[in-house]
Amino acid sequence: MVINLNRDNTINCPVLIATSDEYLDLLKPFFYLFNEFWSAEQPVTILGYKKPTFGLPLNFTFESLGEQRGIQFWAEDVKKYLCNLKDDYFIYTAEDLFLTRPVNFKSLKTLLKFWHTEGLDLARIGLGNTVRNEEHTHVGKTDGCDIIIQNQLSNHRISLQWSLWNKKYFMKHLHKGYSQWDFEVKNMRDCCNDGFTVLGSYNNLPLGHCNALQSVGNVASINSYQPTSSKLNFTDITSGLMIEQKYIQKLLKLNFINQNNLS
Repeated sequence: MVINLNRDNTINCPVLIATSDEYLDLLKPFFYLFNEFWSAEQPVTILGYKKPTFGLPLNFTFESLGEQRGIQFWAEDVKKYLCNLKDDYFIYTAEDLFLTRPVNFKSLKTLLKFWHTEGLDLARIGLGNTVRNEEHTHVGKTDGCDIIIQNQLSNHRISLQWSLWNKKYFMKHLHKGYSQWDFEVKNMRDCCNDGFTVLGSYNNLPLGHCNALQSVGNVASINSYQPTSSKLNFTDITSGLMIEQKYIQKLLKLNFINQNNLS
């Protein structure tokens, strides 16, 4: 199946957003910003454990992965879900990677077209800056989008930041006992020189997003999100720019965040 954007800019593959019981309240700002910057028509599936007690927007659905047993069961839980997913490709990220600006659909279309036209054996398309941040090669420029391919021997060829994935490739690296961080780090050498393509853009990135919760490389430093006290970062990591204040004010007005969440 060819992955493309419809006329209303919805994409014809699943958009999967990971969460866990301790972070459910982060879904509230995620919902709002996604629908502002992508579309309230784009179907999105939340993969979590306990179902939220608050309502979801009409374009969001929640799928429980069962009992939350710990981060070492992440790969096992996600793999079980993907085994039953009929689609060959999907978009995946976590609930704390909020969108920070309107999606650049033109760039996204350009990357999708390049992938299909060139007949690439795709591992993933980095929708943010994960490909640009590693060793890469410039392979073309179309409609203002400088297309790049990550080098076969570079680090971090896989990333759980916003990406469109080949399901078989993703599942191949879901090893028993792996957490999200194991998936990215312990798989690093296995993903080198494997012949699959990691595609991205150097400029005009399809998505801008922030790392709303920053653990500074130490997952133990963030155990949960406290809606009344945890600090949130709204700086777009792809540009270094702060999200426009009008969106912060709207989140405050909706009570999806409060002043204590702002640095």
